[in-house]
Amino acid sequence: MNPKVSNVIATLDRIKKTSPVNVTVTGTIRFPDWVGLNDHIQGVAPLNNSSSATGCISGSSTDGAYFATFEATSATAAVVRAVRIWPDRPQDYDHGSGVQLLDGMLPFGVESDRSSDKAEIGFYTLANLSAPQRCYKFSMPGRKASATSITNFTDGSVEKALLASYEYDPKHMRFFLADYNQVAGTTNPWTETFLYTGGAFGGDEFQNFAMVTDTNNVIFMLGFREDEELHLYEVVTEKNPFRILDIVRRKTYTGWSGADWRNGVGAQIVDSSRIRIFGTDKDPSGSSTSYKFKVYVWS
Repeated sequence: MNPKVSNVIATLDRIKKTSPVNVTVTGTIRFPDWVGLNDHIQGVAPLNNSSSATGCISGSSTDGAYFATFEATSATAAVVRAVRIWPDRPQDYDHGSGVQLLDGMLPFGVESDRSSDKAEIGFYTLANLSAPQRCYKFSMPGRKASATSITNFTDGSVEKALLASYEYDPKHMRFFLADYNQVAGTTNPWTETFLYTGGAFGGDEFQNFAMVTDTNNVIFMLGFREDEELHLYEVVTEKNPFRILDIVRRKTYTGWSGADWRNGVGAQIVDSSRIRIFGTDKDPSGSSTSYKFKVYVWS
């Protein structure tokens, strides 16, 4: 499970917003449409419950929506272990969502450039970073699945998982509920539980989201804007049985510098008192089969 944080606001308050450290990621596994990589990395999903720069990035390409896993080999270096293109009609599903990990499970949303196609979310296991495997997938009601976020929480005596899928247009958020112990199975356990259509996300250009649960099982959502603003929301709920009531903005963090969040951003829950923010380069160097790019870490 992802660590639960004792005080989410205090933990975010402690993060230094300038001069992030950086890790150089190198790789030789072919990326699709190298120019597309330069233009649009969508999200970064570091492994939670870890202090290393290990996880995955998601992105979009005319050759297909993709994600790539990377693994830290030292404090300042990492290696790409795998690149996966969405296997179903990659010529149409060419936008990969923002991402977040739950344990070693990756919910990966994809969108089509065809107006008649519904978005889809696939769940991959990253237990082996060199060989990610898709466990199951399901279709969304509409065309959008622009960023996925995921967390675990306790409802009564049962551990549950909550998945959110952001719809960039019209800036809605869909929530899905599952028993935590079924998320890593081979059949889809998710049931849609709430569609947020209020104004919390209106007018904001969000690149990615992440969810964090505190030790009182209050769920918070981190919204990463393209202008380097982090907006913190509380997902207001009732428990046992679980029900979402509203989404309320609690705090906005500005003044981030060191990388452009338009080119990939995400959160890592290190432990009960530490959250780190990750971002990526816009312009990796090299070619599609021999390349380097930076991952920046604010902590």
